Amino acid sequence: DIIDMVVTLEDFTDQMDYLKDNNYTVLSLKEFELFMLNRKQVPDKSVLVTFDDGYKNVFKFAYPILKKHGFYATNFLVTGLITNRSIPYDSSYLQYASIDELKEAADVFDYGNHTNSMHQRNDDGVAYLEWYDTKKVKEDLATANEWLGHSNAFAAPYGEYNPTTLDILRDLNTKMAFTIEPDY
Repeated sequence: DIIDMVVTLEDFTDQMDYLKDNNYTVLSLKEFELFMLNRKQVPDKSVLVTFDDGYKNVFKFAYPILKKHGFYATNFLVTGLITNRSIPYDSSYLQYASIDELKEAADVFDYGNHTNSMHQRNDDGVAYLEWYDTKKVKEDLATANEWLGHSNAFAAPYGEYNPTTLDILRDLNTKMAFTIEPDY
């Protein structure tokens, strides 16, 4: 079953074709940041394309479509799940991308923090970011930032966060935080 946050290849292709055919500007993460800081003007029809988790299928299927259209995208990575070795794609289960695949796709993708190992829920269904103590959450997010070479962008797993999460992100000099809730 496909959950509502998963887009089929056909739908993704149609969406990217629509953006191209209707003259949308697809921003890089840096361009979006500058826009949000009122330091860059962008066309009215501008979008930021994002992916979460670092799954291999994004690199196998979405990357060529984005590249063909000359688009950028941001992939928020669960850094602790990125692999050191490349293995063949197998659609029977979710696979994480390799470091080599990330490097190869860096002409299209910017990478952001999606935790190092806290993209999980506890037995009661509470997201780790909200469940664990501040010190452990901060260590995890700092580890992911270090792995990324510092990321100034973060996407909350499941879109869930709390005021403490935002305090931690400020302490880590994270400039942008994304969720799945439609609002600023």
